[in-house]
Amino acid sequence: MERKIVLRGKNRYRKEWLYGNLSQCGDGSCGIDGVPVETDSVGQFTGLLDKNGKEIYEGDIIRIDSHAWLDWKELDSVNAEVIFEEYMFDARWRNPDAGQPIPFHPDDDPDYEPEYICEMLVNLPNTIKVIGNRFDNPSLISDKQ
Repeated sequence: MERKIVLRGKNRYRKEWLYGNLSQCGDGSCGIDGVPVETDSVGQFTGLLDKNGKEIYEGDIIRIDSHAWLDWKELDSVNAEVIFEEYMFDARWRNPDAGQPIPFHPDDDPDYEPEYICEMLVNLPNTIKVIGNRFDNPSLISDKQ
């Protein structure tokens, strides 16, 4: 099985998204296929698709609609940022009370294993939708969702 490895980054000059291979530019910054991009905008394709078939990238903001996963917070849905942490893709959202990033499904149990984004898509494939990204739409993950 071949895994599709694609990165994206925002063109430093035209402010448009570029998709391809990561490269180092002459000035020491990084680029996508040789075109300079804003370094903090670079994100990897997760290999996963949302409910509409859209590719999910690190830095995307997804809306997760499901009482099955969110009933502990009594929310119909939550906006979460796709992150890469501890060698895997995960989703984090902002605690509406504290305004700080927390794991998607926290638990008071110290032995609790977090539910990673791939598990969410397997268990709830029709509940996740890409609604933006943290660079173009930072308000989607603000502390007031």
